[in-house]
Amino acid sequence: MEILPRLREMARMMHQDVPLFVSMAEESELIEYLVEGESAEDATATSDFIDSLLSSDLTDKDLADLWIKAGSDWFVSEPGIPRFLTLLRDRLRRS
Repeated sequence: MEILPRLREMARMMHQDVPLFVSMAEESELIEYLVEGESAEDATATSDFIDSLLSSDLTDKDLADLWIKAGSDWFVSEPGIPRFLTLLRDRLRRS
């Protein structure tokens, strides 16, 4: 599956140094960090892509693997990846 370039950029933003500049006290802080500076056009395209992933027949394992394949250093658990992607999608829709 081809990963949308903007989602790949977000995944790559999830690297080992993130806690140095994002407190990580709340999930919303991480989500805000990932969407910072997002254009309305990119936000729509990325939220639509995430929505298509969530509504596809991909398993939670597939979604977690896709996140790592996109370039993230941070693993999101299989049970947690749908919630994480849903939070990201919903925040993008408010952009």
